[in-house]
Amino acid sequence: EIEVWLEFRRVLFRSSLIEDANITLRVYNLLGEEMNTLALNRALGKGNHRFIWAGKDDHGRQLPSGVYLYRMEVNSLQGQRLYQSTKKMILMK
Repeated sequence: EIEVWLEFRRVLFRSSLIEDANITLRVYNLLGEEMNTLALNRALGKGNHRFIWAGKDDHGRQLPSGVYLYRMEVNSLQGQRLYQSTKKMILMK
């Protein structure tokens, strides 16, 4: 499971892993276009982890306020899918 917190002009994603895993976390607009990749098959150990999104695209440009989607995929180190979720969030400035 992943928790999402809105801080001043940025979004904090927190996740707890019960085993070592590879994480992919991406942000999309409502058209399904990828805006930012926060993690791409990043190997992480079990425990608590956090990712911060500053509301910018992959080129460092600030995105407008609006509704965005985030998708997290967690795979075992052997490649088995452990968790997958896509949810909405609102970016407000």
